[in-house]
Amino acid sequence: MDQAATVDTNRNLRVGKSIRIRRTDGSGRIHEAICTETNSQGVGLFAWAVFAVGEVLELVAGASPEVQKTRRVRVLYRRASLYGLAWLPDPAPGPSRESVSHERLAAARKLLDELKAAYRSLPSTERAAVRRALREQAAPAVA
Repeated sequence: MDQAATVDTNRNLRVGKSIRIRRTDGSGRIHEAICTETNSQGVGLFAWAVFAVGEVLELVAGASPEVQKTRRVRVLYRRASLYGLAWLPDPAPGPSRESVSHERLAAARKLLDELKAAYRSLPSTERAAVRRALREQAAPAVA
């Protein structure tokens, strides 16, 4: 597919043109396919790779990552090397999983820093008592 093409419902996805398909199973593998049909409901492909019915894939257009456009599809049927794929709605905008985990990590680090500061402000006798209590909780119970 050329760089100017977009993966849209039925615009610029030409029959007979090759398109790339990215697996969404975490492997990031990309496969080549040929568009055999396109309409407002989905797209038909001829692919040498094997995809499972129900699998969610991404159609990828654009050569470089900066200009790549993707569109999610679900495999509706497979007949030998012919596939019928249905367009999936774009995910709702919101925080990504990475940004949420980054925020949680930052909050945990802040809490740890506050605990360390509170511990350092304790008198030495109370610090010893805290260390003793932590050792008792960490030691396995002997039965």
